[in-house]
Amino acid sequence: MEQQKNDRPLVEVRHLKKYFPIPGKGQLHAVDDVSFTINRGETLGLVGESGCGKSTVGNVLLQLHDRTDGEMYLDGEDVFAHKATHHDFCKKIQMIFQDPYSSLNPRKTVKDILSEPYLIHKIAKKGPELNKLLEDLCETVGLSHDLLNHYPHELDGGMRQVVGIARALSLDPSFIVCDEPVSALDVSVQAKIINLLMDLQKERQLQCRAPYLQPHRRHVPGPDRGDGRHRRDLRQRPAPLHHRSAQRHPQGQPPEGRPHRA
Repeated sequence: MEQQKNDRPLVEVRHLKKYFPIPGKGQLHAVDDVSFTINRGETLGLVGESGCGKSTVGNVLLQLHDRTDGEMYLDGEDVFAHKATHHDFCKKIQMIFQDPYSSLNPRKTVKDILSEPYLIHKIAKKGPELNKLLEDLCETVGLSHDLLNHYPHELDGGMRQVVGIARALSLDPSFIVCDEPVSALDVSVQAKIINLLMDLQKERQLQCRAPYLQPHRRHVPGPDRGDGRHRRDLRQRPAPLHHRSAQRHPQGQPPEGRPHRA
């Protein structure tokens, strides 16, 4: 039974559709008949031009948008058929948003932001137990403990995105959707964030789906597989992409003799 579980894909999406009603004009086909699978330990990069529906696919997978049609299976379970267990579903799948500033509550400190998942899911209560979890989480992503009492606006873009990554990892998910996680960052910071994600994927055996990994910027490592999408009808596919193995870039490497701190 365990062998069968390991052999099947972790994520399987079948004929996913998302249409938005446009008053007086009909429907906008943002996502139209999209299917893909993601195996354990694999990264899938969904590549396409701006506005073709990449982020919408991720939002539908996390049920931030209701689907129009289609199916999604996470570890063999029909996600859309079990809305009653959405609370448990959130532990298995998380998202790293494109804009690290707008996705963080500006009225809360970094400590409050990272504490929320543990408190909402009743994993720990405020006190030594929660503080130990936060300490371990900061150590995992290379976030200085001194920044826990800071507000998002007091951090630079790279640090804010590290906080977003830490929040996504807090519940130890098996699948993470990365919605252009480095597009708003400087070139020098992009490689560091990508390298951090790659290290975490190896350490935690995470599966990732990246709606857009900036394929036109050669310094950013590519996914294990690429799935090309073109325009709003996502059934149209361009020529097959060259599948690039994920490689670390020297620009994201820490200086010799120093530990990696994002």
